[in-house]
Amino acid sequence: MSVATVTDYKNRVLELERILEELRLKYSDDRFLLSVFHCLNRDNDILEFLRHACELVVNEYNLDLCYFSYGLAEGKRLYIFSHSGHWQETEGIFISIDKGLKTLVHLWNNIPNNSNYVLDYESEIIGRLGLFYKFPLGVNFLFYTEGKTSGDVNILGFYSRDIRNINERVIENISRLVKIVQLEIDKLVERQIFTLCQKAIEQDNIGVIITDASPPYSLVWCNEKGKKFSHSLTNQYRQLIESTGGECVRRIVEVDLDGSQGWNEVKIFPISLQDIRRLVLLIYDYTEEYLLKENFLRQKEELQAVNAQLNLISQLNQMREYSLREILEFYFEKIADICHFDLIILSELLGQKCNIIAGYSRDSQKEFSPRVQCFLSYFTAKAIANKRMISSLEEANKDIFLESKILDLPGGVYWGFPIEINGEYAMVLHLFCLKSKPNFEIQNSLLDSVVNTVKHIVVSEERELENEQISIALRESRERLNSIIESLDDVIWSIHPQTLQIIYINQAAEKLFHVPLSRIFQKRTYWLDLVSPKEREKVKEMYANLFSTSLLGGGEKSHDIEYEIILEDGTRKYVRDRATVIYDNEGKELRIDGIITDITTRRNAQKALEKSEEEFRLIFELAPTGMMITNLDGQIIQVNNSLCELLRYPSEELLSKNELSICHPEDKEKCHLYKHKIITECLEQYRQERRFLASNGCVIHTRVNITALRNKEGRIIQFIQQILDISDIKIMEQQMFYDAFYDKLTGLPNRFLLLDRIKQFLKLNKEDPQQFCAVLLVDVDNFKKVNDSFGHRIGDELLTLIADNLVRCVAGKDTVARFSGDEFIVFLPDINSEKEVEYVAQKIVSNCFVDAEFEGQRVMSTVSVGITTSYSGHETAEEMIRDADIAVHHAKEKGGNCYQIFKPAMHKDLLKRLTLESSLLRGLENGEFELYYQPIVNLQTGRIAGFEALIRWHNPTHGFVSPMDFIPIAEETGLIVTLGNWIFSEAAKQAFLWQSEYPHYGLFVSINVSGKQLFHPHLLEEIDLIINSTGVDPRLLKLEITESVLVKDYEHAKAVLEEIQARKLQICLDDFGTGYSSLSYLHHLPFNCLKIDKGFIQPLSHPSSSNPIVEAIVNLAHNLSLEVIAEGIETETQQEILKRIRCHYGQGYLYSPPVGATKAGELIRKGQLTN
Repeated sequence: MSVATVTDYKNRVLELERILEELRLKYSDDRFLLSVFHCLNRDNDILEFLRHACELVVNEYNLDLCYFSYGLAEGKRLYIFSHSGHWQETEGIFISIDKGLKTLVHLWNNIPNNSNYVLDYESEIIGRLGLFYKFPLGVNFLFYTEGKTSGDVNILGFYSRDIRNINERVIENISRLVKIVQLEIDKLVERQIFTLCQKAIEQDNIGVIITDASPPYSLVWCNEKGKKFSHSLTNQYRQLIESTGGECVRRIVEVDLDGSQGWNEVKIFPISLQDIRRLVLLIYDYTEEYLLKENFLRQKEELQAVNAQLNLISQLNQMREYSLREILEFYFEKIADICHFDLIILSELLGQKCNIIAGYSRDSQKEFSPRVQCFLSYFTAKAIANKRMISSLEEANKDIFLESKILDLPGGVYWGFPIEINGEYAMVLHLFCLKSKPNFEIQNSLLDSVVNTVKHIVVSEERELENEQISIALRESRERLNSIIESLDDVIWSIHPQTLQIIYINQAAEKLFHVPLSRIFQKRTYWLDLVSPKEREKVKEMYANLFSTSLLGGGEKSHDIEYEIILEDGTRKYVRDRATVIYDNEGKELRIDGIITDITTRRNAQKALEKSEEEFRLIFELAPTGMMITNLDGQIIQVNNSLCELLRYPSEELLSKNELSICHPEDKEKCHLYKHKIITECLEQYRQERRFLASNGCVIHTRVNITALRNKEGRIIQFIQQILDISDIKIMEQQMFYDAFYDKLTGLPNRFLLLDRIKQFLKLNKEDPQQFCAVLLVDVDNFKKVNDSFGHRIGDELLTLIADNLVRCVAGKDTVARFSGDEFIVFLPDINSEKEVEYVAQKIVSNCFVDAEFEGQRVMSTVSVGITTSYSGHETAEEMIRDADIAVHHAKEKGGNCYQIFKPAMHKDLLKRLTLESSLLRGLENGEFELYYQPIVNLQTGRIAGFEALIRWHNPTHGFVSPMDFIPIAEETGLIVTLGNWIFSEAAKQAFLWQSEYPHYGLFVSINVSGKQLFHPHLLEEIDLIINSTGVDPRLLKLEITESVLVKDYEHAKAVLEEIQARKLQICLDDFGTGYSSLSYLHHLPFNCLKIDKGFIQPLSHPSSSNPIVEAIVNLAHNLSLEVIAEGIETETQQEILKRIRCHYGQGYLYSPPVGATKAGELIRKGQLTN
């Protein structure tokens, strides 16, 4: 920290105090501002001053709120330091509350808007807004802790409900207050910095002395450290100042320090402060550095002397007087004495192990323990990694050194220097200061000199060893070369350049020429006699040219020729002859060296290749499939006739084209694809389907097999493309695709294509949950009736018409599919609401109403629609279709010709229904069903005439299950036949018991028979079996049949009823009056009894009232000699009216609810149930 810097901060504090004093004098006539300055002088703490300032603002101008806050720009939060009035903080937003009125005041420095009136500390308005918007809400002033560029901001804000309390004069005065606060904060900051600077100077190790700038240079000020040197401010320093002329200077001065010699570093420079000149002396004790420098020079001289001795040793070493280890140990001993090292080791890293080459210890220890070597391995590897390392041994693992006398002290200093040998760091020089004082003052240049000397010693030794190794390697290389030459298959020879006689030839000649070497040396031109006569002169000429050109000093000095030789046994071989002229140092020809290689196999392969190429050409030309050869750029090089015929181009025109020009535009990318695949994946072949354009514009579908042609280096140069016309196959595939995914009758997509489209949409819906879809299942009402009545051909025409109508009801993006025989599904992707779906559903119901003639037959048909949407959270297409099917069944239950939207409750009802269905069969097997009996009373006598058998089900899981719930399920599943037979059997058994116990009562039992049971082929057999097995009188059994059963198959029903009556069972027409009520049924069918539905009985509520229908039914029964039973009697009045019109029997809760067999027996014994 410089004195000038401290002075600058002090000047700024004085300047801020001057400005504040000027402002106080300037505003002395303003009562408000005078009070502000009074608080400023009185309050020692800035926050206390701000609190009093807020109170002054509120009281002076009758405001509701004034606050001072500190904000962090990055934190997006404001913190209240001082305030006066009412306020509340919520996540950086302040809310002023006054009698329930909440006004949000956003307090931020960079987003002024119509809810804020913001000024900076210089009173510049940011954002010119009308007073009407500004004043009712509030005013905020911004100023900063450390200048306007700081990220932190302070805000002084105030608010008034009354607009008249805030005017331009108020804003002006408060802006002056803000300026005063800003100046006070800046003054405090500068004063704190000034204080810190003073403390920094006092704690510095440099002595600071300030004197006058003119003689006699009297002392003005000094810090604590400077006092140590102030007594030395003698003529020595004054002479130094005078010699420099008061300019900046640096000197090393020898001084007397308490009787001992010392050196100081003195820096002198002038300063000016308000026209006052001073000199500043910065004095630093330089004694320690000076002595280190002197010690270094001494060590350097000693090291030079050691190096001179080392040169002499190196010369002796060349005569092998000393080993490398001895030289290094001598040098290490000298270095240890000069530089005060305790231990010096040179190591090399061999893999993961460390090998010690040489070492020296002051303790004269020659061998190092394995633990020390382990320690050195770590430091060797680390030094090589760091290239140079110096570290303290204070934290090293002392256990490593326990066995060694060398490293028995806890602390020390270590240097590690990697030594580069042949471009690699393989060795490390380790220098330790362990017992002596850690020698940090050793200069880098000294250490570098030591390292370079060690490197020189090692490299010299390495070079000597290298020379020996070269000699050995050269000798071994010659031996190895001879061995290689003798083992080669090629003939290596040397011949005389003029006579062409063999000088040297290797063993391979015996294999090539089929003769021993002795035969060849007997006649040294033997090899020339073997050359084919037609080529012998050419070979001689080639060698003559080789020799002559070498003599003339120009042309080729080597040749590479091929020729045929004929051996003594008549074998013909082809050889390759490569020869070179060899010269001596004076340029004279010594010999011709050559290599003869047997290329017979290669020549035969070449001939075979030529033959193969000819065969390929013929196959290419005559191939029945199209073929072409292209280069890497796709240019067509060769085509055959089949391809020309396929594409209807002449060959000349195709050869001028690129394959892209005859390719379908949509398949051009495939031309690039096959090249990419073959090249990047190193394939030999690739297959793809590609469309070509014929010359007449026709599209031809083909399957293309591409084979890569490569050169000798393995690079691809061309592609052979075999092009097979598969247009007919494509037509078949398209037809198969159509058959697989479209309905043949209507041409609509079938269920497979529909499911695929729904699945794809639902998959996208998982990625974008904002997209929704709907499934509408359209079922043709009573389609089976149309088929059965008019035949399948008319049924198919009806389905086709409905399909066309459905397509006209939806948009192009929607899908209409035939899902099953008489079911269609409309898939609406990307819907916006359920109302949109309902609109489409209503449109389908209206447009699919059919009233038309087909082949002269008038057909009327309607549809029912079940709807599911993905709003319900369906995840699969199957779930959506399943729930749409549930919804369509509900629509049909309403009578059809309508739509129904699926609701989750429907699915629950279905599950309950399915559960009941599975429990129903088990209930029969487990005996969970029981027959109850409701009395049928003779209205004239009041006595019980018989009972109606009614089934009841008590399930262990579901409890009591109403017949209204399980009878429809039994009807649908067919279990009603099994259940009905059980009822028939149990009722017959009970009738027999009553017949036996009350033989004179003639009690009958009525049994309900369903339509499926009536039409079952084994019904009569079952009746016979039950009557025979129980022994009951068949006249005591009444079978109740509803009118709806008769409508399904009148003739069959009539035949069955006649057979039943023939077995003497009674037949009762149940619920008469609610169905078709056809009188022909009563006339032609063998009924014994009519049963009036309770719906006609319940309205009879007054003794004088009557129901003409009930009276007519009773009279009809009398006229037809039929018994009549009224069910649902609940009051005495109903009973009296029925007695009056002479109704035979009555049944209802007036007499008894259905009861078990035991309770029924009690009713029988009771006798009369009415008066």
